[in-house]
Amino acid sequence: MLKLGNAVPAALTFTGTGSTTTGADADPTAYQISTGTVDLSANAATTPLPLVRFDGMVTPFGSAPPDFAASAVTLANLTEQILTIDWVSPGTTAPFLSQTSSGLVVNIDNASLGTSHAVLQGPTSIDLKALEVSPTIVADSAADSSHTGQFAIGNPASTTGISVFNTSTSYLTQLNTSINGTNTVLKLVAVGHLSSDSKTFTAYRINIVQLP
Repeated sequence: MLKLGNAVPAALTFTGTGSTTTGADADPTAYQISTGTVDLSANAATTPLPLVRFDGMVTPFGSAPPDFAASAVTLANLTEQILTIDWVSPGTTAPFLSQTSSGLVVNIDNASLGTSHAVLQGPTSIDLKALEVSPTIVADSAADSSHTGQFAIGNPASTTGISVFNTSTSYLTQLNTSINGTNTVLKLVAVGHLSSDSKTFTAYRINIVQLP
């Protein structure tokens, strides 16, 4: 078990979780999950077993095993993922190799790259720098067409300090105005899904922190 909620096993105490009948306290290295009638067919043929997320409830104190009763099981690559990249202050004037309607291609070899350059997936992360992958961030077509996407950038020319758009087209227009070779970008956070080859990140939310 990698995490229980947002906590790592080392931060928790499992003493007393087992029933008085068995005396078997929950063991984080062999955590017993009851899946009941949850459909596991999507995971059955996958070898090795991929990272999965179990939603449900911890067994009441003093009644384990099982240690957890799952109400849903989701493959991690189907859950929300977060791409986060930062640049050392004062930032970079060239965060992207290109920024077009085809996507924003992050320059993973930028000399100002900071310590954060990963895709967070549940309790794990994929280091894009270690893979030497410059991901292309594209807008989720469903969110884009329904105008439910959220695309934001700090805008030095704006009186509010930030510009927010619900379509990628209007967002790109602002990007091409704001990222002009003078203004610097400090951080980028996108929410969505990374492709299996780690080259494309499809996002329904993109936030860029920019300074003049």
